Formats: sequence, C-alpha cells, structure tokens
Amino acid sequence: AMDVSILIAVAVVALTALIFVLLRVKKAAKRTKIVIAGPSTTGKTLLYSLICHGKYVDTQTSMEENSGPVPKNVSEKDFTLFDLPGHERLRNAALSKHAYHTAGVIFLVDAFKSSKDELAVAARHLHDILSDPRLAGIPVLLFCNKQDIIGARAPPVIVDAIEKELTSLREVALGSTSLVFTKEDGSALAPLTVGDPEHPVALDKLGRVTVAGGSVRGTLVLGTTDQREPQIDAITAWIAAL
Repeated sequence: AMDVSILIAVAVVALTALIFVLLRVKKAAKRTKIVIAGPSTTGKTLLYSLICHGKYVDTQTSMEENSGPVPKNVSEKDFTLFDLPGHERLRNAALSKHAYHTAGVIFLVDAFKSSKDELAVAARHLHDILSDPRLAGIPVLLFCNKQDIIGARAPPVIVDAIEKELTSLREVALGSTSLVFTKEDGSALAPLTVGDPEHPVALDKLGRVTVAGGSVRGTLVLGTTDQREPQIDAITAWIAAL
C-alpha cells in the first residue's frame, strides 16, 4: 500500500511540474502578434496588404482592424500581423486587446503631412504605446512613410520633432493619473515613464525603438504608369529579426 501511495505522490508531483512547465511555455509563447499602429491616413492598411497579400489595394480610413499571417518569406516565426484603426477613439481599445500578445509594434508616421499639429497627434499616440506597461520592452519600429513625395521630411527631422513632443507629454503624464492601463483581470497598472525624467526624451536611448524611412506606396517603376516599387525593406528586415 505504501508503494502505491508513494507512486501516486510522485506522479502528482511530476504532473504538477509538467503543467507548470507547459504554462510557462504557453506564457512565453504568447507574443505572436505584430501590430501596425499610427494616426489615420499614414499607410497602415496598404502596408498590411503588401506584407500579408503581396499586393496594393485602394484603402480608406479603417474603422475595423485587419489581420493575417506574416508570410514565411518575411519571418520564419508564426506571427500574425494586425492593422489597427488610427482613429483616436478606436485605437487605444484596439491596442489594449492585443497588448499582452504583441511581439512588436510598427508605428507609421506620414513624413509629408508633418506639421507641428500632425506630429503632435503622432507623438501622443506613440507616447501611449511607449508608456504602456503591458508593452514594456517590446520593440517599436518608427517608420517615416511617404519619403517618395517631394517635400517629405527626413527621418531625423521627424524624430527631433516627436522627441520634443514626447518630452512635453511626459511632463504632463508625470503629474497626471488619467491614463490607466488594465491587466487582463481588469486590475489597474501604472503607466511607464518614457525615458529618464532628468533628460529630454531621446528615442535612441530607450533601447527598443528603431527609426527608418521609406515609402509603402513606393515609386513608379521606370517606363510604367501603374507599376510601383515599395520601399519597405527596413520593415521586412525588422520583422525578420524579431
């Protein structure tokens, strides 16, 4: 009888250990989503269509998200790409839904429509992402889109303007309790402070933000009127490295 009870005890311990390991693996393997974020009309849906379906589509402002598997020629891992609505009212709810499962964020900025006000909107959205404790340490690619248009601002100029806005937003956030993030069980989480409060925000010092420029719509192929060559190598290389 003793032997049986010992065997049962050993089996229970082994089973418990196995369940614990499986849960740990499941938890570790949960981040399988890549989200495309950014203000409206920055090229998110077009980028999603190019990566997932390899083709251009005519797009309008998305009120709903799109999703599809990342092709194996882009990444060997099983990632799903999500194109989130850029509308301010919809985007935080959309991001919240995916926050705990997100492996990386591609953040699009329109480098052509880049007035102070437009970049302030982009910076506010980016600040929400960088201060989200559920996305702590998750890589972010800041992609300055529409570089093919004459008059578009170069990435360093965009970064400089966004960093100034982020520094101001951080000052406000440090004195405010309005932005609260919630865990999956509904309990509240305090926002992260973006960068070192003693110094202005510098994206390259955050250790998780990569900056690149290019064009999702791309440039016309010489001698054609409708064939375009997208400039998104920086994006696909970033995904491949996740």
